[in-house]
Amino acid sequence: MNIAIGTATTIAAAAGVALAALALWVALLARRLARLRGVVAAVRADAESLCAGANGIDARQNRLEAALRALSGKLELVELRDPGERPYTQAIRMVHQGAGCEELVRNCGLARGEAELIVMLHRVDKAS
Repeated sequence: MNIAIGTATTIAAAAGVALAALALWVALLARRLARLRGVVAAVRADAESLCAGANGIDARQNRLEAALRALSGKLELVELRDPGERPYTQAIRMVHQGAGCEELVRNCGLARGEAELIVMLHRVDKAS
């Protein structure tokens, strides 16, 4: 029976050592997991910052594209203008093409009253 007790003691001691090693391994894994969670949180914060920056860039790009379209339209009007043409002649031509008072004021340098008069006199009625 002494052998059985000795064997049981050896097995218990081995099990204790194995449990201690396993506990150490679990503790190491827990620390590694905590460190990796920190890395994931940092990467997530970086990704959120990049997305916010990309949204800002998209909004700026949209504003710049709208401004470019507006400038392209104005450039087209300037290119169509005959160098010897007076602003009134250009305004009349623009009204025939469907322009309104605001466009005449902006593009021909006319006063609002002048633009309104030219529109009234030269507007092409779509009903006729």
